[in-house]
Amino acid sequence: MAEPVYIGHALKVLNHKIRRLAESDVARRGCAGLTEAQGRVLSYLAHHPGQDICQRDVEETFGITRATASKMLGDMEHAGLILRCGADYDARRKNLRLTDEALQLSREIRQGIAEFEAVLTAGFTQEERRELLRLLYKIEGNVDAASASDGRPARKGERLC
Repeated sequence: MAEPVYIGHALKVLNHKIRRLAESDVARRGCAGLTEAQGRVLSYLAHHPGQDICQRDVEETFGITRATASKMLGDMEHAGLILRCGADYDARRKNLRLTDEALQLSREIRQGIAEFEAVLTAGFTQEERRELLRLLYKIEGNVDAASASDGRPARKGERLC
């Protein structure tokens, strides 16, 4: 009897492989100490210059918990990559800004992301890329709907059933 293939498991394994490859690519490029997730946040902030982006925006954009975002952004601030600046309209809100060093680094990361995407989608047609994204977003919607059905997101390591 053939072993069943579970999409969740396949996605989890693929995610780990992609993360390891991305982190080795970041290290190879001389960005030692910068994690793949931090690189994505830098790129995100660089793509939204002048916009008010706070920790909550990072949490929602990357689907991470408050604790994870707080730790990552704290590490980035300590490394001199970001600044947390009070908003003019609300002193409690701390907007994230890239330092000059991080802006230069984000340019290098953007180039690396383009090259990395080319590796991930080698041999894909444009139609296959669109279809893959459509299916992944559909899965994400299913996960979001399942999480919302009990009023809270599943915690890391928590089983859904």
